[in-house]
Amino acid sequence: MRARLLIVDDNPGYRRLARMALEDDPAFEVVAEAATAEQAVAAATRVQPDAALVDVLLPGGQGFRLPASLQAVAPGCVVVLTSAHPEGDLDAIGQLGGLGFLPKSVAPSRMGRELGALVTFPGQFQDLLHEADIRLPPSPDSPRAARRFVESVLGAWGCDDQLETVTLLVSELVGNAVLHAGSELELSLRLMVGRLRVDVIDHSTELPRRRDVAEDDLTGRGSGLVEILAAAWGVTGRPEGKSVWFEMAVPAQAEP
Repeated sequence: MRARLLIVDDNPGYRRLARMALEDDPAFEVVAEAATAEQAVAAATRVQPDAALVDVLLPGGQGFRLPASLQAVAPGCVVVLTSAHPEGDLDAIGQLGGLGFLPKSVAPSRMGRELGALVTFPGQFQDLLHEADIRLPPSPDSPRAARRFVESVLGAWGCDDQLETVTLLVSELVGNAVLHAGSELELSLRLMVGRLRVDVIDHSTELPRRRDVAEDDLTGRGSGLVEILAAAWGVTGRPEGKSVWFEMAVPAQAEP
């Protein structure tokens, strides 16, 4: 069953692009579009979407107020915010909490996969094969502990081809979380049919942002590496913090 999606953006070009990108996606069915907050609330009342993709830069700053209005008329609707200027909007988005974020820079060919990883609805992980979690303190030793955990778990799951890349990305994300969040962390691994999902969860609402790094810098490369090496990645807001996640494709021989 495909999730019913409402697209809210005052730019008709982006609405058209998103609809075309998701037209044949197996996970989503675009059931309505809206250019204003008022139209969005009316559409959500009428079609009861499972999810809504909302531009934060709607006229009058309504994009930041709209999620609560949508969820009031369509209980259970998962709101994912989007922006063409994430560097200027990340702090405000992070303060809302409990919401996903999808940059408008995401290529149309990846939109469905990345949106699907942000939207949680019944059956999303119905193809789950294995899962493993570990809690880590906000300590300089946590990246090393995370690497050992990943090596042990992926080795047991037969994901040797993904081990080097996943270990690198986890080390970067855990290191960034220790440095910037300063809270207890949770590292979650899920092996599903054809994909491996990794979540690094902390208790800070500050969203990650890419920054320029020098060759001798020891940190700061996390989000850039994830964007290059992962099949999909993103940030999902939680009631108390956030999850920075990525997914890797898993060949058939790695599926137990």
